[in-house]
Amino acid sequence: MQKPIQTAGEICPFHRKDVSKVCHKCPLYLHIRGRNVNTGSDIDHWGCAFAFGPALMIENTQMQRETGAAVESLRNIAASQTALTPRESVQLVARGPIPSRAQIARCTDSPDAA
Repeated sequence: MQKPIQTAGEICPFHRKDVSKVCHKCPLYLHIRGRNVNTGSDIDHWGCAFAFGPALMIENTQMQRETGAAVESLRNIAASQTALTPRESVQLVARGPIPSRAQIARCTDSPDAA
């Protein structure tokens, strides 16, 4: 894909020349496709990587928040499904190394666990 030539009028802050003369030759001139999270509209735009930086950092931060929430939710589900009573925990620790799921099941199913 060939890089399009920018419209004349603006000055590149790095090259200090008109953007129509330098951008299509610059390695920082990128093609971005995606969806604008603020408006929901599709993006298909050529521009400077430094100009895209703030918007991409905001998007990255949002993705990190969503990932953190998903991990916390999964942790809460896992913790609620494997909750042991204090007595069961003591019995498991007394047996030695960290037990497998099968060992946990045997410990909690045994008649002397109560």
